[in-house]
Amino acid sequence: MLRTMTWSLLVGTVALTSQVVAQQSSPAPASENQAAVGIAMPANGATMSQVRQRFGPPESEQPPVGDPPITRWRYSGYTVYFERNVVITSVSDAELGLTSSP
Repeated sequence: MLRTMTWSLLVGTVALTSQVVAQQSSPAPASENQAAVGIAMPANGATMSQVRQRFGPPESEQPPVGDPPITRWRYSGYTVYFERNVVITSVSDAELGLTSSP
């Protein structure tokens, strides 16, 4: 009985660990809001270096603020928000009310 419980616990732990590692290693898909505005924006979970590599340098960078540090990068048409060096959200100018929507 104890051996069966130990085995079940081990299998459950391995399965949970695999899911966590998979989530951390690949950026999340684009949000429905991103699809609705029709522009490509960085996905949640992408790193700063991945964003620079795919989207190029930002038009402007705001320094980190708060704890945990939140950094903003402005691109043409959207803003990317990072917690430390990981994207937590990308928001279009239309969502921010910075441009009129069509």
